[in-house]
Amino acid sequence: MSEERIITAVVGVIALGAYIEGYMIRDLNPIFRLLMFALAIMLMMPGISTDLIGRVIFLAIVFIMRRKSRGEIVIQT
Repeated sequence: MSEERIITAVVGVIALGAYIEGYMIRDLNPIFRLLMFALAIMLMMPGISTDLIGRVIFLAIVFIMRRKSRGEIVIQT
């Protein structure tokens, strides 16, 4: 059980860092940057539901940013 808490804390810190720096894999647009802030708060709050929702949204953003950096998708900002 403590491994899950450590993973969640690390993902929360990464999300907070991405929000502060405005960069994760590539520059974050304002919407993704605000989402990173919300994710950081969610992942730092205790609770299974906030952890699961935060992890899923974080992975979705990472997936989008990776595809965007490869030029596979284009998102208008």
